[in-house]
Amino acid sequence: SFKVSGTIESIDVEVGQAVQKGEIIAVLDASTYELEVQRAQASLLESQSQLRSTKADYERTKKLYEAGDSSRSALDNARAAAETAEATTLAAKKLLQIAQQDLSYTNLRSTGDCQIATTPANSGENSSAGVEVLTATCGEGLEVKLDIPESVISIIKKGMDVEVTFSAIEDRTYQ
Repeated sequence: SFKVSGTIESIDVEVGQAVQKGEIIAVLDASTYELEVQRAQASLLESQSQLRSTKADYERTKKLYEAGDSSRSALDNARAAAETAEATTLAAKKLLQIAQQDLSYTNLRSTGDCQIATTPANSGENSSAGVEVLTATCGEGLEVKLDIPESVISIIKKGMDVEVTFSAIEDRTYQ
């Protein structure tokens, strides 16, 4: 499942397909998340500009205060404005990091070397964060549960190699 919501742009795998760890297996429309990154970048630039201005004002006020040409209140106000601008810049940096992280979540990647078991979602559908888009089985072997008639069970032994086919996956045999 995706960690963010959006419209599924593509599901790049099919049932039965093997995928490698880190491989992109599905993609959400990223346009909204790209705009959020751009907005966060602009906000950061704005706060950095404000920080430069308030720091310069503080330094000027400090020199005036030391020369006796400014009040203590004006110095305190300039310092508070600079500290506020610094905190605003730090918050803007964090918001940019969050926006970039959310953008990265529009690519669903395989968490391991797996095989795709189901793909219940389709391209063009809206998906909420945490909703199953596909199922993958990971690990050394595939576990299959079968109903076997009693007349055949006596010839099957534990550990015996078998071939399995599924009507939903044409032209594919599993061993």
